[in-house]
Amino acid sequence: MSRELLKWVEELPRHARSPSLYISISRLLLERGLGIEAQEVLKAGFREFPESPDLALTMGGLFLDAGRPAEAMEQFRVVAKQIRHYMNAFERMARIFKQRGENERAVLAYKVFLAHKAFMTHAFGVETGGKEAAIRDSAQVKSGVIEGTETETMADLYLQQGQLVQAESIYQHLSEKFPENSQYADKLDEIKALKEKELEKQKTSLDVMVRILDGIQPGSSS
Repeated sequence: MSRELLKWVEELPRHARSPSLYISISRLLLERGLGIEAQEVLKAGFREFPESPDLALTMGGLFLDAGRPAEAMEQFRVVAKQIRHYMNAFERMARIFKQRGENERAVLAYKVFLAHKAFMTHAFGVETGGKEAAIRDSAQVKSGVIEGTETETMADLYLQQGQLVQAESIYQHLSEKFPENSQYADKLDEIKALKEKELEKQKTSLDVMVRILDGIQPGSSS
C-alpha cells in the first residue's frame, strides 16, 4: 500500500508535493496499523525535504512510540535546530513590550528566547560549535550570562522589576566586555546602593519581628 501511495506522490507535479502531504499519508497508514509503512513514507519525504521540522517531529514521534528513543532524539534535535531562527521573534517582541511599558511581558519574552539559547548551547554545543566552544558556552550558561543574548535591555528590565541579582550579573558582564562605557559601572553602583537599602529594610523588619516576639510593641519604650 505504501509503495502505491509513494508512486502516486512521486508522479505528482513538484509544486503539488509538500511535507504536509507526506505527513498526511503517514497518518493514514498509521490509522490502519501500518507503522513501518508510515516510516517509509516519512523517509521519502525527508529525501525531498531534508530541512522540514514538521517531518522530523512526526518521525520522532513514531520512533518514540516504537520504543526507539535514540532515533527519536535525532529527529527532535533536527526540530530544535530548525526552530532556533524563529526564537528571535521572542527577542523582538520583548523590545516591543518594553517600548509599550509592558515590562512583565518583556521579561517573559526574553526568558523564552534565552531559555532556548541556553538549551541549544548545553544540549548541542559540541555538535554545533566544537569542543572548545561547548566548554566556553557551558561556562557562560552556568554563570547566567549568554554571549550576544543577555543585553542591556534585558538588564534594564530586570532592574525595573527589582530583580537585582540578575541585573547585576548582566551589567557586570557588559562592564567587563566594554570597560570604556562608564554607564555600566554607574548601573552597578546603583544596584549596590539599592541592595544596601534593601538590606537595611530587612534589618529593620527583623528588629521589629524580634521585638514583637519579645512581647514589646513597635514604638513603645522598654
